Amino acid sequence: MYGRKKILFVGTDQKMLVCLSRDYDTEVISSVRILDSILFNFIPDMLVFDSLEDLDVKAVRRYEKLRNVPIMVISDSFNGFGNESLVADFPRTILCNTAIALGKPFLQRIRCILEKKDAILPPRTGKLVKRAVFFINKNFGQQISREDISAYCGVSPDYLTRVFEKEMGILLWSYLAEFRLYMAKLMMEETSLTAKEVALKCGFANDSYFSKAFRKAYGVTPNSLRK
Repeated sequence: MYGRKKILFVGTDQKMLVCLSRDYDTEVISSVRILDSILFNFIPDMLVFDSLEDLDVKAVRRYEKLRNVPIMVISDSFNGFGNESLVADFPRTILCNTAIALGKPFLQRIRCILEKKDAILPPRTGKLVKRAVFFINKNFGQQISREDISAYCGVSPDYLTRVFEKEMGILLWSYLAEFRLYMAKLMMEETSLTAKEVALKCGFANDSYFSKAFRKAYGVTPNSLRK
């Protein structure tokens, strides 16, 4: 359809690709190494990666046509990524975990960016948000507070909360809660850990609260996933 925004998807994650394809024209490539062949006929309004490789992002920015195109990096987890400080410095780049990216608030944020109703934050404040996402990914299993996250980022809790919501379309504390539940769901599906063990590994104070929150989010109890 004429006028539809174009997204170039780099990767293989079908969940996010299917979601984006409903509203946007999408092209899919497995690697930035074949960008040359795509850019002759398809100039994207946004790039979406399903994994975080700093060399890929740098390679994209070498193309004049893509220098200012917004980039979304969407992945189940960013834990264990080596060069956090380098990625945090990338301008016009947003990191978001899959659990949150598939939700209405973040999809609306994508729409606003594509329609130029709202811009990606400037590099300095955008860096704070990326650092907060990294911190959550590394520490979601601990009893962390808003103050812990903001201290890591070097700003006040209120300031971080404001810029985080502006960049991500979701409150900082809601992001942490949804990420914990998503990781708990993966653990219940992919490991033999008990619900109590999963609750502790994902930062929930007790398994009773975990079970209630899980049921509210997914409509079933944690143990029901294994029946």
